[in-house]
Amino acid sequence: MKGNAGALRIITATKNGKTVLEDCYFKAPYKIASPFVQDDGSITLMVMNASAGILEGDTYEIDMQIGRGSSVTVTEQSYTKIFKMDSGTAVRTMAATIEEGACLQYLPLPVIPFRNSSCSSFTEINIEKGGSLVYRDILSCGRLGMGEKFAFSHYSSLLEIRFDGRKIFHENICMEPNKQALGSLGYYEGFTHQAAMFFFGRFCPNEDQLETLLKAFSNIEFGSTRILSDGVVLRILGKGADQLEKICSEVQKLVCKSSAMFQHC
Repeated sequence: MKGNAGALRIITATKNGKTVLEDCYFKAPYKIASPFVQDDGSITLMVMNASAGILEGDTYEIDMQIGRGSSVTVTEQSYTKIFKMDSGTAVRTMAATIEEGACLQYLPLPVIPFRNSSCSSFTEINIEKGGSLVYRDILSCGRLGMGEKFAFSHYSSLLEIRFDGRKIFHENICMEPNKQALGSLGYYEGFTHQAAMFFFGRFCPNEDQLETLLKAFSNIEFGSTRILSDGVVLRILGKGADQLEKICSEVQKLVCKSSAMFQHC
């Protein structure tokens, strides 16, 4: 089944000490709003999707080149819904290059896979020396209020991050509820939603402060892992997409507060 083939390509640069959107191309159903310019000269980009959600046969491609010295936050207008599919699947790819001295905060909203949906995501991020990154990913178990707890057919996510040409992070998640007891020990262990955040460079958090912040929240489990000297991976299990989005936002505020370049966050 042939579906939508959405595409979004972004190139940023710096002019007179401020970040600008140097080039932008998008193909429906993707759209992008005019950049929101922040007081410190960075920009925020809002990605919009004219479709109600992801359908069978859809392919979505995002490519971002964050130019030297530029500072960009990318977010979305609404949650990503993956609709029921008969026998096919959907594919999403995202590639980003963060050049020297550049900063990217990629903060998409939660993904909700409906009953019998199938989707594969592929993400590759290349960070040059002096580059910084915040990457967020939140996944729901489905429409929990409609009894769709781990009712999707297939969901996979491959994430690779390289620094200065060296692979520093590789994660390949594949979930098939018909074959895996996702609510049991070793998987979600009674929780229904998961969040992952990756921090690198200027955004690398103080782990003691991170732990203190997260211990203040109830009904979650979390853990962090340090990668090299400038990278931290954070994972959180919870019981709601809104809950995890709010917690991740608080984590982001903590990280931004400690970064002299991002006092606007």
